[in-house]
Amino acid sequence: GVPISITEGDPLTVRVFSGVNVCSFACSVERVFPRPLSYLHLSFPTSIQGTSLRGAMRVKAAIPARVTPMGSGARPIDCSLTNVSVSGARIDSQHPLPPDNEVVGLTFTLTTPPSNQEVQVETLAAIRNTTVAKAGPDKLDVFSYGVQFVDLDPVHYTLLQNMTYEALLADRLKIV
Repeated sequence: GVPISITEGDPLTVRVFSGVNVCSFACSVERVFPRPLSYLHLSFPTSIQGTSLRGAMRVKAAIPARVTPMGSGARPIDCSLTNVSVSGARIDSQHPLPPDNEVVGLTFTLTTPPSNQEVQVETLAAIRNTTVAKAGPDKLDVFSYGVQFVDLDPVHYTLLQNMTYEALLADRLKIV
């Protein structure tokens, strides 16, 4: 949130995330314009490196969900899908999943256009990464899980694909 001192001739590395790919290139500052807006002219890159980060584009979401750890007697945990794609999602929960759960059951509801009929999605999800956001005093920590859908029903795949495209067309800021 504060200005960075950049002068002409400074080397820069620019990294760009497109929603699916990460690209990076080296360049230098050609000119600095402090007014009327602070902006830079950069040299043209000689090479651009890129790599695929995800299998599909994710969009922001706020979908109530329920995770069921595998095993007998496992109790479902209420959570929220905070972003979603056709291949996976991010699950946020105020309760941690039991340790050593590599695959969990995941249940959530999607609405189908144009009738707004609700369709319940039940699938398995493989946990690919876990993070814990420490909350402030008097607040619960947030446990986040990046999951990949396992054997998603083709109908549910199509519904998620439509939801992703609609969100993309409505607001590019929804890309995660």
